[in-house]
Order: sequence, then C-alpha cells, then structure tokens
Amino acid sequence: MVGEYTDTAGKIHAYLLSGGQFTSFDYPSAAGTIAFGIGNSGDIVGPWTSLPFTFHGYLLRRHSFTTIEYPGAMWTLPTTIVGQNIVGGWFDANFTSHGFLLNLNTDAFQEISCPGYTKVFLSGLNPLGDMTGGFNSNDGVLHGLLVRNGTCISIDFPGATSTYVNSENPEGTIVGRYTSPDGKTHGYLLTGMK
Repeated sequence: MVGEYTDTAGKIHAYLLSGGQFTSFDYPSAAGTIAFGIGNSGDIVGPWTSLPFTFHGYLLRRHSFTTIEYPGAMWTLPTTIVGQNIVGGWFDANFTSHGFLLNLNTDAFQEISCPGYTKVFLSGLNPLGDMTGGFNSNDGVLHGLLVRNGTCISIDFPGATSTYVNSENPEGTIVGRYTSPDGKTHGYLLTGMK
C-alpha cells in the first residue's frame, strides 16, 4: 500500500508499505510528496507540491520519476493506475476540477466530462475500464460518479447531503463515503452495480 506522512518538521513525504517494511520517498526537490495509488506492477502515482502550493503529478516506475501534467492545467493530481492507464483530476485557472484518463502507451490525455455535471474528479479505475469519483450538480451538491462505457451514472446514498465514489471492483461492488444531514461523514458499500 501507499500513502503519506508528515515528519516532525512538518514536511509531507510519500511511503510504500510492502512486506511489513516502510519505504519513504520524495519527488526530487518537492516541497511535499503524496502517494495516492499503486498498480499491480508496483507503479505508483500521486501529486508532488512546489511552492507556493502548486500540485504536479508523477509516475514512479522502477525507481524513476516521470512528471504528469495535464496540458494547460494549474494543478494535476493522478490518483489511480491500472495497467497502462492513469485517472485523476486536473484544475483549471478558476480552480474548477476536471477528470482525466491518461494512456501511457500513447501518452494521450482524455478529459472525462459528463454533460450537465461540473467539478468532475476521478479517484478510481478498475480493470474493466470503469472510472469512479464525484461531480457537482448545478445546485453545488456533490454526487458520486460511475463512468461506464462512456456513460455517466450518478450514485447518491439515500438521505445524504453529499456522496462520493472512491472505487469499484470488477464485480460491480462500490465503496465510498457520504455525508449525513447532521454533517457527519460515513463510509458505504454498494453491491450489484455490474
């Protein structure tokens, strides 16, 4: 697994936990490094920060870093890697988020957008190509998002004030989080989406 930690000086570092051993790593000269996703081959993706607080994406493959920057983006945050595909979000000059899919075989970015939805952000990709994340409706409410075969499907936990989809496995089981009317955040498991 991968993640991040903050040292006693307040700097954020990424880590890999494998076989019970922690390995810390940092993007060269970064103010901070975060690891969001790890693929089956051990490739790691996430953002690194430069000052003053700008996010850039990276791919760490075989101990070598490659920068990932969505063309024209203010910020790029890759979140998940499956095979040769990476998903995540990028932010424009107005700090509005957009989803993206990057194919490493072609180095081609594809913006993932859904008609009528704003502030799309992707955090999950399964081996079948289904993408997950969230979007805002015109009223500003956050909804969970499943993108399957190019179709955007809204996921809303019953009675929630906001919903987000973290990931979906190939069997159609979804995990995510929602906010209840009292302002508390909860996790959920949704089955049968295949």
